[in-house]
Amino acid sequence: VFVVFGWPSLFPLPVLRSEDLSSILKIDCKAESDQVPMQDVNTVSLVLFLLQELQQHHLAAEEDMLNAARTKPIHGVLVALQRCLLDVPNAWISMQTADISPRGSEVIPRLVETLEKISMFLLGVLYGNQGGSCEEQETPPSFCDMGNAINWVIAQGGGLADGEGDDCVLLSEEHSLIMTCCWVSLKEIGIFLGSLVEKVFLVAPSGAATQSLLTIEDLKKIAKVFKDILLKCRHWGAVEGCCAGFTKFCAVLLNNPNPELQAIPTSMLEQGLLVLQTPRSTSVTRRAAGLPMLILCIVAAENASKARPLLAHSMKTLLDTARAPLPLHWDQTLDLPQVCAVHALQAVVRCSGLGVAVLQFAPAMTMLSLNALSSPCWAMRNAALQLFSSLCSRMLGQRPSGGDGSVRHTMSPPAFFTNYPALQAFLLGQLEGAAESLGSPGEGRLHLHPSLHSVLALLAKLQPGVHDETGYSRQAKAAGWLHI
Repeated sequence: VFVVFGWPSLFPLPVLRSEDLSSILKIDCKAESDQVPMQDVNTVSLVLFLLQELQQHHLAAEEDMLNAARTKPIHGVLVALQRCLLDVPNAWISMQTADISPRGSEVIPRLVETLEKISMFLLGVLYGNQGGSCEEQETPPSFCDMGNAINWVIAQGGGLADGEGDDCVLLSEEHSLIMTCCWVSLKEIGIFLGSLVEKVFLVAPSGAATQSLLTIEDLKKIAKVFKDILLKCRHWGAVEGCCAGFTKFCAVLLNNPNPELQAIPTSMLEQGLLVLQTPRSTSVTRRAAGLPMLILCIVAAENASKARPLLAHSMKTLLDTARAPLPLHWDQTLDLPQVCAVHALQAVVRCSGLGVAVLQFAPAMTMLSLNALSSPCWAMRNAALQLFSSLCSRMLGQRPSGGDGSVRHTMSPPAFFTNYPALQAFLLGQLEGAAESLGSPGEGRLHLHPSLHSVLALLAKLQPGVHDETGYSRQAKAAGWLHI
């Protein structure tokens, strides 16, 4: 006989034997009484059962990752737990009611500890550590290292003979299965933890009530999980999913009046900026991987109605790092702090939630990007070009997809230089330098200035205003624009 706990239209539950569910009710919950609704008993029972299943899936993965990816994937249980804890009405009240289950208050600490162990194990699998640990690592593994690590896991599971697949270009089914299991599970962990913290502070806004569900140590463990996934994961889908949860996590803590809670994301920001400023011995490519996203999530979570000290501090640090001269002997195959800083600036500029707040730094970033186009380092020039393109869209706005290029969708030069007065003299200086480097007409050679195309592209997007066009022409002539 099979039965299913009844929450109609909530989510599909695995079909379980009735005797298994009966044993769960007897062990984890007290008998039903008039004061305890059976719905609450079922909620706590299923949460405890799924938590136990999650721990068993983790143990199965540690024993044989290939077989666990086939038969006991972790992300399915994670999604079920998330739906139970976050979507079931009064689930949190039931968890804290001693008449229903004396073990209900232990669920959240056990869950946080289990998710921390699972995330470290999955990252360790990708690093190729047999023990499933990556505590000492600070950067994501290379694709080659991940490939070797997955091949070792497949060989241990009996899915790959010795030497098989060394010269194969295509990824095997087992390889894709393990990679997908790791990426999806890490993404779901990030989403789950962010929503979990948000829900806890929503149902228990007072400090004492919150502490009964999530202690400071639990929050620090969760912060460490977020940091590890963002800094040690290479898959963009996993990083993006983790960012959604991390932004919720930081917003809850930064908007809390408790200074001890506010210090957790602030400390993480300092650690992220320190990692960015430290020269690396590896290359993570993909626009500095998840490091810019760690910085972005924290500054984007600040209260928009108040001053943004974390944003100001981050922008100053990133600009100073990006302006630092390159070392005399640099390796183009390794990540430079200056390049990572420019990628981080681009991530901040592209964030829609920081659109207005970031405009005060637009002149400094525009000057930085145009000057960086003259860098001897290709990675720096590439990052600068991406930053400049994002800045143009942020400062001037994007035209509608219909291709309408009318004046109402652009900015006039007087309005542009009124908003960004420091750029008028700088852009004029760039044009003057380009004009001087062109050479005389008799030489027969053309010397192009590195930033000339970008400056002209920016100026070409400015349209004459519908008012006082003659007045601005006189101003432009006086400033030397028309002569250049």
